[in-house]
Amino acid sequence: MKKLLAVLVAIALVTSIASAQIYVKGGLGYNLSLGGIEIGDNYDGSVSPSTDEGVYGSYGQGINFSGAIGTKLNDHMKAELGIGFLIGATHEVTYKGFTYSTVPPYNSNVPYTDTYKYSSSDFFLNPAILLTTDIFGAKPYVKFGLIVGIASGKREETSTEFSGTNTETVSGGILLGFNGAAGAFYAIDNKISLFGELCTTSGSWSPTKWEYKPHTGVTTSGAFSKKITNSTSNTDELQPSYPFGSLGINVGIMLSL
Repeated sequence: MKKLLAVLVAIALVTSIASAQIYVKGGLGYNLSLGGIEIGDNYDGSVSPSTDEGVYGSYGQGINFSGAIGTKLNDHMKAELGIGFLIGATHEVTYKGFTYSTVPPYNSNVPYTDTYKYSSSDFFLNPAILLTTDIFGAKPYVKFGLIVGIASGKREETSTEFSGTNTETVSGGILLGFNGAAGAFYAIDNKISLFGELCTTSGSWSPTKWEYKPHTGVTTSGAFSKKITNSTSNTDELQPSYPFGSLGINVGIMLSL
């Protein structure tokens, strides 16, 4: 009896898979910052009076590559599992001032510039539901989903005062968020369709560890924590939270299997 039941379940699964309308798709796009924070402060002390200018943005800004496999649940609903990779945009912050000359004639009017470049990347999964309809040969849709990813961030410091680069990297933790999109499929034939969509993402990421590599000297590392004990031996730092909100456009191709 158990063997018969197992055979019947197997037949049902094979029949379900064979009859399911499976599709795969791939695309690329660009995201603009949405809901960003002040990443840094452009300071210019080489002029009088000195000036400050905030640099704002989100780490969700940049070029994204995506793919998905999905199935048609009914005439107006699809379910898919997406996968993607974001190459984050670089945000640049500068600090300009004066320093003392180390060679004769000694004075304090030697200009210098420190430059900081902030960047990030992330790899993510995107399970989602699509609701579709048919209008004049096109299939407009809306999409709602989750974002679960692994991110990394980097800050690079260069200066006219030294050669080389000081680099700090942050990693660990899980990127969590939600995304939505509105777009349309346009069929080329009964197997291939093109699509375009306007999408938005809301999410944040709290890294768990850091590493600092100076242009000279010893590399140091530590962890991030929501609460730390201040001591000379403790390398932990307070845990930051970085926004990954974005508003972007994606285009791509879908293949029905």
